[in-house]
Amino acid sequence: MNKRNISMWLLSLTLLILLCFTLLPSERAQAAYELHTVSVTIDRPFAETMPDYEPELPNGANYYSDSYNNEYYRNDVSWLDVTDPETSVSTILPYGTLFEAGHTYQLNMYLTPSAGFEFTDSTVAYVNSMKASCSATSQGQLHIMFTFPAALLPIHQVSVQITPPEPGASPSYELTLGGDGTMYCQSDFSNVFYKDGVLWEDADTLETLRVNGSVFELGHSYRVYVELVPAAGYDFAPDVECLFNRILVSHTYTEDGIFSLRYSFLPLEIEIEEASATIREPVVGETPDFSPAVPEGAHYSLRADWGDCTPGFERLLDEDDVFQEGHTYTLELYFIPEECYSFTYEATVNSRVNGKTTPNIWYPGDGQFYQDLLFGPLIKPGWKQEDGKWYYYENNSRVYGWKKVKNIWYYFDPVNGSMKTGWQKISGKWYYLDSSGAMKTGWQKVSGKWYYLNSSGVMQTGWKQIGGIWYYFNSGGDMVTGWKTINKKTYFFKDTGAMAASEWCQGYWLNADGTWTYQYKASWKKNSNGWWYGDTSGWYAKSCTIKIDGKNYTFDAKGYMK
Repeated sequence: MNKRNISMWLLSLTLLILLCFTLLPSERAQAAYELHTVSVTIDRPFAETMPDYEPELPNGANYYSDSYNNEYYRNDVSWLDVTDPETSVSTILPYGTLFEAGHTYQLNMYLTPSAGFEFTDSTVAYVNSMKASCSATSQGQLHIMFTFPAALLPIHQVSVQITPPEPGASPSYELTLGGDGTMYCQSDFSNVFYKDGVLWEDADTLETLRVNGSVFELGHSYRVYVELVPAAGYDFAPDVECLFNRILVSHTYTEDGIFSLRYSFLPLEIEIEEASATIREPVVGETPDFSPAVPEGAHYSLRADWGDCTPGFERLLDEDDVFQEGHTYTLELYFIPEECYSFTYEATVNSRVNGKTTPNIWYPGDGQFYQDLLFGPLIKPGWKQEDGKWYYYENNSRVYGWKKVKNIWYYFDPVNGSMKTGWQKISGKWYYLDSSGAMKTGWQKVSGKWYYLNSSGVMQTGWKQIGGIWYYFNSGGDMVTGWKTINKKTYFFKDTGAMAASEWCQGYWLNADGTWTYQYKASWKKNSNGWWYGDTSGWYAKSCTIKIDGKNYTFDAKGYMK
């Protein structure tokens, strides 16, 4: 063996010796940390549900549930049916078995310590915060056993409704329970603060309301606590969904199994159900109205922000600005409720400005809302002649229909707004508008015929008493003169249109009611003694004064005209 081979052999022997020393246990190796307490959270048995094989461990736990699985174990967890304690016979549940109502089950699981930790015979175990039986195994694991109460049918949803607080009202302690009412009910616990498991608390003062004598105060907010108890054979599932006044809320369990709900109401406010405002709309040459009015007794105020949105002239307006013709303006009108008041949804969407609603509504928060209105382009109000026709503008648009201007009524075409003249049939009635468009009233001579228009301008037809005198107007409105048969009766109307009555007209006698019934015709006659008036029956006037053809005549005892 040469020196090189000897050196390599000695080096290999040295490394082997060092490796052996390294693999030998060290008397100075650090001892494992003892685990004195372990905690496990797992779903309790509920009838008709599958056992939970995935326990939850605290964050940072120095132990874990191993992944051992077979027909009965999952993650080192198994379940036993221990319903019959007298026989001490336990049946291990195959994986996939469902819990049965009324049966008692035991959790059987193993925990494995993390590296550097170990269980001892004094290690204490808790399952769902309750102490459980446990023991350390020879393999270093901790065997945990915990028996749950008999499995009950689960309640997965509860629904509770209660009358919300109203200012000045007493708290309500009566619940309306939704869903299947046989699964749970209202607690019967009562004292000076509780009534049937319901308690009210002032969230501002943290004072508990007494069952008798307490009332809700305006501006305060309140919390209500509700206790429910399961019916026989039922219990509340861990994933139970809770609806309070149709709103999803959280819940807690008490140690005695009572199910507790809590709900917080918003501060009590008086609702405003209507909102309206009155503001002067923009008119060319006038200044903006920054002081809109609200109805008397309204519990809200208003703020008006005017802006010119005409391209090239965009800016906010102040009190010294003047509206200009051809410009377009915006109005943001804010409705601001008083303290302890709030608007209902209906009040906002149905709010009115100058009696009109608008869909442009915005909600900037703080309980207020505003309407965004647009005006323009502005047109100077008054008369304008366009294409040979006259129009009247008001509120930046043409006027349509009837309009009173300087105490004179005019009518504008309902389609294009042009001023109308002459005879116009409007809503089934006839009116006369002169060449200036002014509506006429009283006696009017049109095309050689007389018409009478009442104080509203409506053309009259048929019988009309005017100034104590009776007149008759044809269906076309023209005044009747001369003889006229009406409803089978004959009348005489003078040149003035007045009905003749109690007088002779054209030789015929008209009765006091104006009718002609006396058939004999009278006429003037003359002899050597003078003029006399008689008819074909032999009658003649004497010792009287009578009206003949509109003039009064007096006759002496012999019948001669005086």
